[in-house]
Amino acid sequence: MKSLSHLKHLAFIATVLFAINVNGIAQNPEPYITVIQPSEDNIEWIIGQTYLISWTDNLTQPVLIELANYGVATPTFTTIASSAPGSTYSWTIPNTVPEGDNFKINIWSTVNTTLYDASNHPFKIKANASGSFIKVEQPSLPGITWVRGTSNLISWSDNVSGPVNIELANLNDPDNPTYHMIKTGAEGSTWVWDIPATTYPIGTKYKINVWGSDNTIVGSSAHYFTLADYPVGGSIEVLQPSEENISWLRGSSYLISWLDNISGPVNIELANLNDPDPNNHTYTMIATGIEGSTWVWPVPATTYPVGTKYKINIWGNNNSIHGSSEHYFALADNPVGGNITVVQPSEEGITWLRGTSQLISWNPTIPGPFNIELANLNDPDPNNHSYHMIKTGVEGSTWVWAIPAMTFPVGAKYKINVWGSNNTIVGSSTHNFALADYPLGGSIEVLQPSVVGIKWLRGTSHLISWNPTIPGPFNIELANYNDPNSFTMIATGVEGSTWVWPIPATTFPLGSQYKINVWGSNNTIVGASANYFSLVDTPGGTIDVLQPDGGETLYIGTSYLISWIDDIPESVNIDLIGGATSPIPLADHVVGSTHVWNINNPAILPGSNYQIKIYSTISGGPVGMSATTFTIANLPLTFSVYPNPARDVVNVKFDDSATETYTIQLMDRFNMLISSRVLDAANVKELQISTANLHNGVYFLTVTSDKTRSTQKVMVQR
Repeated sequence: MKSLSHLKHLAFIATVLFAINVNGIAQNPEPYITVIQPSEDNIEWIIGQTYLISWTDNLTQPVLIELANYGVATPTFTTIASSAPGSTYSWTIPNTVPEGDNFKINIWSTVNTTLYDASNHPFKIKANASGSFIKVEQPSLPGITWVRGTSNLISWSDNVSGPVNIELANLNDPDNPTYHMIKTGAEGSTWVWDIPATTYPIGTKYKINVWGSDNTIVGSSAHYFTLADYPVGGSIEVLQPSEENISWLRGSSYLISWLDNISGPVNIELANLNDPDPNNHTYTMIATGIEGSTWVWPVPATTYPVGTKYKINIWGNNNSIHGSSEHYFALADNPVGGNITVVQPSEEGITWLRGTSQLISWNPTIPGPFNIELANLNDPDPNNHSYHMIKTGVEGSTWVWAIPAMTFPVGAKYKINVWGSNNTIVGSSTHNFALADYPLGGSIEVLQPSVVGIKWLRGTSHLISWNPTIPGPFNIELANYNDPNSFTMIATGVEGSTWVWPIPATTFPLGSQYKINVWGSNNTIVGASANYFSLVDTPGGTIDVLQPDGGETLYIGTSYLISWIDDIPESVNIDLIGGATSPIPLADHVVGSTHVWNINNPAILPGSNYQIKIYSTISGGPVGMSATTFTIANLPLTFSVYPNPARDVVNVKFDDSATETYTIQLMDRFNMLISSRVLDAANVKELQISTANLHNGVYFLTVTSDKTRSTQKVMVQR
């Protein structure tokens, strides 16, 4: 429990230090030092023990640590460390420090001799802690018999400093008790007594007294024990571990103790009873020839597996008498009560895309490292659930998972399990999360063929186009709703948003009820033609120009979509009518009903009397024309961004021809919006954006109006 409490205390100190440090950086304060520990009221430290001195500062140099004793007539100041780096220092209090009730820790800057901080409250330094005690653990139970000429372990617990002295109290004669100092200066909490064969008489009323080194604090056996020449009867009782709910940590040391009335030595055996099948239980002799009634077991870190069903067996050295733990005990890697809380992903409604990287985070109360497991719970049958260890040995409390694009199937019922490194303590996502190939709400809109009345001629090629909100590739399916219904995949793995379909001359029958379905590559999201189209063998029909239809203003150097509706199967030619050199061919043999026009022909000059003409490549007719004229003009948007790289500000300046209202947005490389401003260029030509609080790196400045959009890269560098 002391270890757990210490860990929690250190965690609290680390949290305070971090919070103070972050706050300090954000505000860029003057140099400071703050003593954190010892600073609370009623602290008591013991001579000879080691304690953590901690502080926080915003200095770049080490500090000097000083012990101030205000409990004497003339206060004294003693340097503990002249150049301590970091923010903590472990101090073992030497026995040269006097006892006192009015000490403080001063921490000084080693550069600025006027800058220091002291403990908020005085603390005490004592030779022994308040309420010091010594408790004799062995021999202390009733009925103990030790055989003269053998060796037996005397053990005790205490909170006093320094070695102890061990005394044998012979109380067999109530009128003439005798006391014999059998050991002085015993370190630790155990000592093996080689009982002389004849020095002390046989008797049933002996006790052991354990004295502090100054002989002011003493602990005595709770009950008499016997010195004899032969053991009484023959039995062994395991005292420790024997209680319920004991958990021992692998890699730590623990006291095994027992009560016996046989002559030593004994052998100690570990019984591993974790397997449900008794035939698989194992028994390992961990110590042989042990004298006395206690033995400290340094539990190996890896030899014995983690488990909750262990017992200790103590055997007489002839292995004919033994005692066993009354209850099971556990071997673990973490203290009982430790837990792990998965923070991310844990909220409801989370979807992660395969092929992207996502942060997994957790909040543990146990030390690392940790193992991270993906639980696939999508199958309704729990017997088919699967668990995949995606990372082992992770230190800290976060890890970025580069999700494979194909390894784990798309599904809505996944969880993350974070295990302690021994895989005995686990935290899981509170709610399921999804693995998908597309963001939630993804959609595909089929643009062509989709309008009413389309006829495609078998044996010709036509453009299929769609507008997706999800990444490709895509699969394209021909849906034949003529009797009987049939569905044929005509293309798979198509990238982009258009595909030219060379319609076979005879494969698909004539009919007026066809649609195109465009599927996401996992075939979970589909878009379909809004209306039926026809497959025909004969040409003919009309052309209706949809865009540009008149009244628009198009800008030189910019791309625009020309679209039309026709019921002719053949390709079309597109001309620009109007201007000085009319007509100007724009495209020949265009398949489908859309064409992207980039206005970059030097023959096209600014003017207001232009129209689009679309006509058959075979006969020259039918002809479709823009309903009225439209305007072609030079691109009006001209602006500059300076300085670039920027330090504390970046300026956006428009030229005199800019008269529209612009939205100016600054975003980081993760497309997170940092600043958004609106500027009326008719009245204001320049805007200043602060970059003083931005980190060094690349940002993107986007300027948008009703007619134009432009993005420039901005560097912030200091």
